[in-house]
Amino acid sequence: TKKLFEDQEVEVQAVVARTRAVALVPFGVGHFYNGNKALGGTFLAAELAIGAVGLGLLIPRVVYCKPPESDDSSSDLDCPTDVQSQSAWVRQRNAEQFFGFAFLGAIVIDIVVSQILFKPTRTVTTRRVPRKVLDAERQQGEDERGGKPPARSRNKPRATLRARPTPAFIRGGAGMGFTLRF
Repeated sequence: TKKLFEDQEVEVQAVVARTRAVALVPFGVGHFYNGNKALGGTFLAAELAIGAVGLGLLIPRVVYCKPPESDDSSSDLDCPTDVQSQSAWVRQRNAEQFFGFAFLGAIVIDIVVSQILFKPTRTVTTRRVPRKVLDAERQQGEDERGGKPPARSRNKPRATLRARPTPAFIRGGAGMGFTLRF
């Protein structure tokens, strides 16, 4: 029975740890990192399309409207004054806002989904070897280290991502933001 036990094949996997910070990058990067190329490509295409449409709507208003004469920073660009073209500009501004919020929403959904589907480890290689070969490899490694088990370091550096709240000062007032640090 010992012979059968030593001849038994064992699956050996080389596994690496992965960082969650890469999954915070939008445009499908987190999904590509997780190995889900279809979902990553879908988010990439959707975010690029929504962003391009929103930018395409914004550019004509910035190009054809002039800044206001007054120094009031809360007023919008001055656009044509007749009622018909003014209502068209209002509709366009509403479409710009819709696509702007849709773009930001798509980015948030992309990041949240990539965090939910995040895989903390990845198998690099898998091989099948007889148990006696595995024991011989382990014994050879111990002989090279002088028969001692591998030393464990108490001060082992760890890459951790910390999110901390920070104050945010914007033109209209103040708000709350987050700082990400390793």
